[in-house]
Amino acid sequence: MQKSVLAAERGAAHTSVDDAASKLDAALAAEDVKMFMQELNRVIKQRGGFTAAARAARLNRTALYKIVSEEGNPALNTLVALLGPLGLRLSIKPIEDFVAGDATGAELKADAYAVSTDRVSLREE
Repeated sequence: MQKSVLAAERGAAHTSVDDAASKLDAALAAEDVKMFMQELNRVIKQRGGFTAAARAARLNRTALYKIVSEEGNPALNTLVALLGPLGLRLSIKPIEDFVAGDATGAELKADAYAVSTDRVSLREE
């Protein structure tokens, strides 16, 4: 009886991680940083809380609150350190709008790599 309960808990945890990964990926696909940070905040609370996440990622708990706030802008190394203990990782996939270039290399559509922040825009004008 106890084994089936543990198996059910593992299955629920796996589904929870899959659900979190799907929601975080959807936020990134939509280029919605605010939604990504809200979902990351929810995942941290669901997977043991800020104290446990901060300890596992070797971050200051107060700093972690700021990092995952809606206005947060974590460095890549911070995000990678945080996602691992949550059972998640970043992954890179090709963009479907990728256009093959000529023999000298590849060419991206302008909208495929446009990224904006408050201070800088990488979009070619």
